[in-house]
Amino acid sequence: MQFAVNHGHKIAYYQYGDKASPAALLIMGMGLPGLCWPPILVQKLIEEGFQVIIPDNRDAGQSMHLTDEHVDQGDVVNGILNAIIGRQVSQAKYRLEDMAVDMVHLLDELQITRAHVVGFSMGGMIAQVIASNYPERVSTLVSISSATGHVRTGLGKLMTIWSLIREPKAQEPFENYVRSVVTGLAGPAYQPAQEEIQYMYQQMEQQRFDREALYRQLLGILASGDRSPSLAKITAPALVIHGKNDPLLPFAAGEETAALIPEAELWAIDGLGHQLPMKLMSQYGQRIALHCHKRM
Repeated sequence: MQFAVNHGHKIAYYQYGDKASPAALLIMGMGLPGLCWPPILVQKLIEEGFQVIIPDNRDAGQSMHLTDEHVDQGDVVNGILNAIIGRQVSQAKYRLEDMAVDMVHLLDELQITRAHVVGFSMGGMIAQVIASNYPERVSTLVSISSATGHVRTGLGKLMTIWSLIREPKAQEPFENYVRSVVTGLAGPAYQPAQEEIQYMYQQMEQQRFDREALYRQLLGILASGDRSPSLAKITAPALVIHGKNDPLLPFAAGEETAALIPEAELWAIDGLGHQLPMKLMSQYGQRIALHCHKRM
């Protein structure tokens, strides 16, 4: 693990593979450390000829947590309501644009001019912002289980959001909380095996899972608004991957993302929820590598 610093924000990152190889930047979703990317996918990308860079977003993992910027569930509820009715989400401490700058600064630190940018969920949103605001830095874009920020499809299903931000029940072991979240987000064809649940639990436990940081990231998403106009300006070749049974960001969000990005390819997966199932990760690696290699 190493660190890059962007205007006082310390960003942790991991670098794998040959540093002379084309870079694949993998950006994880809300509340999760970067090491939640399945090792099978990372290894497959290395085998396909990429170096893999995995950062922890601000307020996640070993990166800087904004512990002085307090928010609570009430702020999140108010933020959701403000986003729905089109008001400014004043509770947010930063936006997706700030998180995108963190990633661009990391590429600068590593002296990487261009990268294949891959993001899951919130990470896909950050990847979209990088591709739209810094097109010269993005060779290809892969947006996985993500959305446009449009209030109709891109804010997420409220009941599922609540399951993510709820406080654990009294005396509820953290492992049980993780199990309920992971299984609740899974699709019918890809219910997680015990080893997948255990891996997620271990990473979240060891890498500083922080509920208040989760709230800050969610507020940052809400404050960033609808990215539809900027998605239409993306020039990087884009692959959109989305499950047809996503209980958080509905399949319509993936369809909308692919429709807005010029000439984007949509890979729709039956029975898949909001997840990165191990049984699909070798296939993900092959499909992502094929997408990237065609543009190299």
